[in-house]
Amino acid sequence: MFDEVGPFDETFEYGSDTDFSWRAVHAGIGIRYVPDALVLHDWGTRKRQLKRSYAYGKARARLLHKHVLSRGEQSAGRQVFSGQEVVTVAYPLFLIGLPIALRFRSYLLLLLLPLWRNRRSGPLQSVVDHLALGAGVLAGVSCLTRHSRAALIWWRPPAES
Repeated sequence: MFDEVGPFDETFEYGSDTDFSWRAVHAGIGIRYVPDALVLHDWGTRKRQLKRSYAYGKARARLLHKHVLSRGEQSAGRQVFSGQEVVTVAYPLFLIGLPIALRFRSYLLLLLLPLWRNRRSGPLQSVVDHLALGAGVLAGVSCLTRHSRAALIWWRPPAES
């Protein structure tokens, strides 16, 4: 599989596993879902989790740039536009719109929807984490505009023989 899709992109601080799996899917390699699999994460302190959420947001912007915008991969594009990436899009848009809240305080009521949707699993913590991720996405997008595309997209599929 590594021969076909290449190694992990080590230029990603976060998200190299997602990049690898998206390249595998694009190459036609199936990824299995195992519902009984158990993954445990050490989330650490709240401060560490907020930093991680921000870093994941920056990585997400770069992942979407690499796979959707620059290479036009259909599988990753479908994720963005089918709602699977709603957090990656909605929270940055909410943050961009925050100045509206200076005039229309009801703008902040938009946060009631995710608070309600996450009511059983730490709603406030979830929304704060997603806002940090949204801030990371915005930071990642700003980095994309400052660097050349060639420097950001290092991986190229192997030449066909």
